[in-house]
Order: sequence, then C-alpha cells, then structure tokens
Amino acid sequence: MSPTQAEKTRLAPLKTPSDLPTNAITDISAALTALLADVFALYLKTKNFHWHMSGPHFRDYHLLLDEQAEQIFAMTDDIAERARKIGGTTLRSVGQIARQQRISDNDADFVTPEDMLSELREDNAQLVSLLREVHDLCDEHNDVASASLIENSTRPSAAPGSCSKRRAGRNNIGISRACLPCPRHACHARPVLSSPAPAAAATAASSRDSCRRRQGE
Repeated sequence: MSPTQAEKTRLAPLKTPSDLPTNAITDISAALTALLADVFALYLKTKNFHWHMSGPHFRDYHLLLDEQAEQIFAMTDDIAERARKIGGTTLRSVGQIARQQRISDNDADFVTPEDMLSELREDNAQLVSLLREVHDLCDEHNDVASASLIENSTRPSAAPGSCSKRRAGRNNIGISRACLPCPRHACHARPVLSSPAPAAAATAASSRDSCRRRQGE
C-alpha cells in the first residue's frame, strides 16, 4: 500500500458493513447512543449515592448500590458495540454524555438514604421506559438483534422479593419496587418490557406484605 493510499485509509470515515438501510442505521445508532448516555448517568448517580450513603442501614444500602452500579455498568459495552456493529458511532466523551443524558444528576450536598432509594427507583423506571422506546424503534426497522439486546437487558433473573445474596447476572437493572421500602430486606431484579402477568403481580404483593411484616417485628 502506497503512502497516499495509507493516508486515505486513515482519514476515511468509519464504515461498518450492514444490511440495514441508511435511515435505520442513523436512527438506531442515535437512539442507542442517547440510551448509553442515560446508562452512564444512572451508573454515576448510583455510585454517587453508594459513596455518600449514611444512616443506620449504611452497610446494607452501601452494598446494594455497589452491586446495582456494577450491573448497570455491565450494560454499557454491549450498547456501544451494537451501535458500532450496525454501522453507526457512539459516545466519545463525558461532555457528550452530559449533552445527551435524560436522567438527571443529583449534586446535592446531602441526600437522605430514603430519598436516594426513591430517586434511584424512579430513575430505573425511567431507564426502562427509554429502553422500551429504543426497542420499539428497533422493531420498526426490523433490527431483531438490537431488539434482542434490549430484551436481554430487561429480562428478570430472579423473582422480586427473593432477597438473594447471590450476585445476579450481567445486564441486571432495576431496583425492585416490592422491597425498596423495607430497610433490612432491600433487593432488586430486572423489570421486564411487557406488563407483569397476574402471577407476577401476586408475587410482588406477597413480597411487599412479607417486607412489612419483617419491619413490624
């Protein structure tokens, strides 16, 4: 390869072969990049609350948020690489994250543990809503692989309220609404894209009752 050809190769735009049409690549990669910015924002907020946790349940919440942050961070590489695989680009800087994130930061000097958990619960719910939007976009463009990636990120790995000490699998997001109000038995499980079945709703209700009984002991 001549020096001129090598220089042209170095300066050529990033191109990845893809069978998706150009408009699908543009739309999906942009959606995945915005989603990635939100995942990073939620990761850093979760670590922020992990670092600044206080109160009598410090150890339980401190460990809970550390594991939660680890699982959120595990999503980032798959999302970024999928954007590149279909022929798009992805995040390049912290500044780009700040410009594109939709999940808000919390720079307050002090946040109570209860407010931390409540805020993170709402942020996780918002992230799931954003995941659904990207999933719908992927379906619209018939991008089955990207849609499957989103589904894997939201599939439950354990029943809500199980309070398992075992580390959950990769891409496990979402703090369980059933157990967050319970200070001694907080646990989490990934929410699903579809509406919960009656059996799942009954399980969640049973878990809430169990947590309330434990609080009353």
